[in-house]
Amino acid sequence: METTDKEKNKPQPKIIPMWNIIFIGISFLIIILGFALMTGAPSGATEYNPDIFSVRRITVGPMISLAGFVLMIVAILWRGKKGE
Repeated sequence: METTDKEKNKPQPKIIPMWNIIFIGISFLIIILGFALMTGAPSGATEYNPDIFSVRRITVGPMISLAGFVLMIVAILWRGKKGE
């Protein structure tokens, strides 16, 4: 069956809307920020670094990363309005 010119010029539906792509990028940056907050100097065999138990490294960083992962799931699954 041959396709006509009208069928060739028919606009194809977008697989992922632009809104979703923007929020996927934002959530990726939030995840990176959370992992960056968890980094720091480690404790070695010769010295003890009490900063490994700081609130930033064991509470704030993982919570920001978790929020980024949740936002990523929402950004992927969000369908938007039917008219878009």
